[in-house]
Amino acid sequence: MDRNRQTFHSWIAGLTAGLVYFLTSAPTITWVHNSQDSGELASVAATLGIAHPTGYPLYTLLGWVTIKLLGWLDPGRAMVLLSVACAAVAVGLIARTAALAIRILWNREVISETQAGWFGLIVALIVMIHPIVWSQAVVCEVYALAFLLQSIVWFLLVKYMVSGNVGNGSENGGEFTAIGLITGLILAHHVAGISILLPVLLIFIFIPPKNVRKVITRFLFSIIPGLIFYFYLPVRSMADPRLDWGNPESWGNFVRHVTAFQYRGNVFGVDMGEFIRRLTSSQLIDGWGILVLVLAVAGLLILIINRKRKLLPFTIGMVLFLIWVLVFSLSYNVSDYEVFTYPLIAPVAILTVVGIGWIVIRLARVNKVLPWVFLVIFIIFIGFDSYQRWIETDASNPLRNAAANFAAREIPRLPENAIVISNTDGQLFSIMYGITCGVPDPFSQEIVGPRDDIDVLTPYWILTNWYYENNIGGDIEVESWDSTDFNDLADAVRDFIDLNLLHRPVFVDGGVLAIIQVEGEEYKIEGETALMRIIPDH
Repeated sequence: MDRNRQTFHSWIAGLTAGLVYFLTSAPTITWVHNSQDSGELASVAATLGIAHPTGYPLYTLLGWVTIKLLGWLDPGRAMVLLSVACAAVAVGLIARTAALAIRILWNREVISETQAGWFGLIVALIVMIHPIVWSQAVVCEVYALAFLLQSIVWFLLVKYMVSGNVGNGSENGGEFTAIGLITGLILAHHVAGISILLPVLLIFIFIPPKNVRKVITRFLFSIIPGLIFYFYLPVRSMADPRLDWGNPESWGNFVRHVTAFQYRGNVFGVDMGEFIRRLTSSQLIDGWGILVLVLAVAGLLILIINRKRKLLPFTIGMVLFLIWVLVFSLSYNVSDYEVFTYPLIAPVAILTVVGIGWIVIRLARVNKVLPWVFLVIFIIFIGFDSYQRWIETDASNPLRNAAANFAAREIPRLPENAIVISNTDGQLFSIMYGITCGVPDPFSQEIVGPRDDIDVLTPYWILTNWYYENNIGGDIEVESWDSTDFNDLADAVRDFIDLNLLHRPVFVDGGVLAIIQVEGEEYKIEGETALMRIIPDH
């Protein structure tokens, strides 16, 4: 009965999140909420291609299955619904985790199962309306699945702590086998997720289960099934799919791809001044709200000073994890760095419920009604916050469908055998989606595309060898081209364009035009749309 009560609140949280996310979800690929990659990710899933580093093999295959199961839907829409489902399940799981976390510190005589369930529901609703969770739940992006996998690990860690009564852990450590399986899936989604092992290892070392060797063996073997997904990258690349970023069929290309070698310059790529600015920015604070952050800090202090010393490894592991995520995300030299703080969501939710529990206990000592007054005020606070964030986050409005509309407008203007070079991810991947999956015309609703004769690329691919190994560029004598001959991007792009102009129409956007129009050497162009055609001299 007690367990059913906790599960009941989890179902409420998950179904509520699912409904909210569904009603505010994007109709297909979109550019809102920093989802410029949505066109590429949907294209790759629909065609079983290779996505940008780290390849996201788990997400690609799961997306492909989703598209097949929802075959009557636009592939972009099917991928959006995958995000909706992952985020909704994660929110429901957060409710269960938070309710269970109450038992780390207080027994049923202090906080009843009904109260614990309500605490979990309230924390889950706070998570539901968090800008990062909500924004990534309504678009085609990789973060909703990543958030779900992270949430499962935190649930299993809390379950392990509670099942052993915060003593020596559970009897057989079965939670670690499940954690190993999910960790493998996390790594198959993105190798940066390995940081989740920080709290896992500390808890395992200092609060070990019985039969340690047996549990270690099970844990290590349980990681393997997830890692097997990486075989998809070289195997599929050998089949020469149309979308094959990185060409990871050789060992060198594979390692560079899964380790995000091309993006290493962005990792820890900001100076200390910018890092501090990001750390103190209102965006991080506004995401949770001052009240929630105060409760989370209170929860952390309670865990530190409590008398159950066996909780110390759990607390230290959580703190180290939080520090690492903050350092990694805030020093990542990209404009959408905030989204990389998503691993903070689950542990902050756990700390928040501990803070709520402590306050409710103190209020109950004064008057039994005060805890319920506090919870009602909290729910009203969430309701007001939800209204404003609904307006800000809603991606369902057709006016926000610019990505698909862009592709539907530009693709018919491209002549046969055209090559498109774009320096803007959103435009590049929207065209990619249109030529691989097709997009509806916003006026006639007729499907524009697919187009097998068009190739798209970013200028930076021109400096990579894997691009020519794939011969994505079409009518280029690959054997006579060596991208290492060029240290200057402008020279490489100009040479690439000159070779292609002999055989096919070349279109560029304003970003590429700014690169190639160097002093003394300018191209003639025609067209006033986002994609402009290079006019050959001859």
